Amino acid sequence: GESNNLPLLNTIVMLDGIHCYESTDKINSDMVIRFMKNEEQLKVQVDYNSTLYSEGLVSRIVNHLYNILDILM
Repeated sequence: GESNNLPLLNTIVMLDGIHCYESTDKINSDMVIRFMKNEEQLKVQVDYNSTLYSEGLVSRIVNHLYNILDILM
C-alpha cells in the first residue's frame, strides 16, 4: 500500500446494508470485495489494485466465491 496516514488493510470484505462502501475511502486497501443483495440475487463487485492483481486472478477469486456461496445456500 501507499505510505500515508490511512490505515492499511490488504483486503476488505463488505455487505451492502451493513457496511458503508464510502467508508473505504478512509482505508488504504489493495482489494475491496463487496457483496450486494437484492430479493433474489447476491452479486459480487471487486475493486482491486491492478498493479498487484491481474484481471484473470480476480475473475478466478470471484468464481471461487460464487462456488462457495452456491454450496452454502
